[in-house]
Amino acid sequence: MRRLACYLIVGLYYGWFVLTASSNRPVEAVSRYVPGWLATLIWGCWLLLIPIGLGPLDVPKYLRDSLEVLFLLTCLLLPVAVRLHLVATLFISALGCVELLWLIPRWKARWKREHGSA
Repeated sequence: MRRLACYLIVGLYYGWFVLTASSNRPVEAVSRYVPGWLATLIWGCWLLLIPIGLGPLDVPKYLRDSLEVLFLLTCLLLPVAVRLHLVATLFISALGCVELLWLIPRWKARWKREHGSA
């Protein structure tokens, strides 16, 4: 079930980005309600929220699930942030990749060493 949900989410986002690449209308419609600077700020907040949701801390499952759903919803703002603040959004995305691929695995390994295998 979880794998099917992942495929569905990836497909929906791929469709959203293809739709926004072919037309400015979806981005303009969303940016009427959410300004570009706010979309970029929300995207940047995930640099703090991702370690909470994916880190080794004992965060309840319902909170982790809530953060995942919130992340998926805020990813809909990514085309707005990219169109209006490209450099800042790319920088935030690069920092997020470094965090996900390098920082969090090291943090988890260190946590396990110091607090026993949990």
